[in-house]
Amino acid sequence: MSMDTNIPPHVKDEVRELEVRDAEAIRETLEYKPFPLEALPKEVGRYVIESSKAIPCDPSYTALPLLSTLAAGVGNSMRLKLKNSWEVPCNIWTVVVGTSGSAKSPAFRCATKPANELQKHWTKEYRKEAQEHKQRLENFKHDKKTWDEKKAKGQNAGIPPFEPEPPILRRIKVVDATVESLGPLLKENPRGLLVAPNELSGWFGSLNKFNKGKGSDEAAYLSMFDGDLIMIDRKLQGTIPIDVPSALVSLTGNIQPKILASMMTKEHLASGLSARFLFAYPPKLKISWRDDDISPETQKSLLDIFWELSQIEMQ
Repeated sequence: MSMDTNIPPHVKDEVRELEVRDAEAIRETLEYKPFPLEALPKEVGRYVIESSKAIPCDPSYTALPLLSTLAAGVGNSMRLKLKNSWEVPCNIWTVVVGTSGSAKSPAFRCATKPANELQKHWTKEYRKEAQEHKQRLENFKHDKKTWDEKKAKGQNAGIPPFEPEPPILRRIKVVDATVESLGPLLKENPRGLLVAPNELSGWFGSLNKFNKGKGSDEAAYLSMFDGDLIMIDRKLQGTIPIDVPSALVSLTGNIQPKILASMMTKEHLASGLSARFLFAYPPKLKISWRDDDISPETQKSLLDIFWELSQIEMQ
């Protein structure tokens, strides 16, 4: 496109200079920069390196979702206080961009394994507690029946028995959850949650699914990035909303480049949703068989780290 001939020559030169600078800045931005493995703790970095060699894939395929997973382990237990009026939670949203067949999924499974293992542990505990609760409930029914009979006969029945509270399944990871369903989960799990669908296309598509594009789901997720108070209205709850004082969600997933381009609308850019994500779009590696694998020691070290993070006491 040629410039207007009425523009003074010195102005044309300045415009051309700016265009050249912009083009160089874009090229520098688009040039892929490897993930800074040296910034990771030793054991975490070793896990990323070994898993990326075993798959094989670019290290960022494992590193990014692993950052979100580890952040979910810390959750609301700690916050970084920058000043009296500014605190930020431990929360990282990540997206790995790659074409089909680029080994995103196996890397994603490696990265989210610590959360999966913790969830298995909690589920096993819950089943045991549920079985014990079943027995306590039977005892309660028997005691309540005896108490009612004594009361009906005018006898001194004493203090009425209390019905035992059912156990709650602790959650760390959610794969497919709407904002409405996240409300009670976050209420029961104040530490926060990891929302980790393998493919993020469904998550983007469901953001405004239930409100005809009005954006309330997106606004709720923006609040959950900051660990803010959210109020979720549910029809079944009548006029009483679900309130979560510090709703915190770590988010990670994969997406194909063309789908990302169609899903990331101008509205998402304007609202700041895209700015919350850490993206990686590494070059596709040639996939071939390798004998490399993740050592049991490396796996155990990472699982131990995640376990210790998840056991930090809530302040």
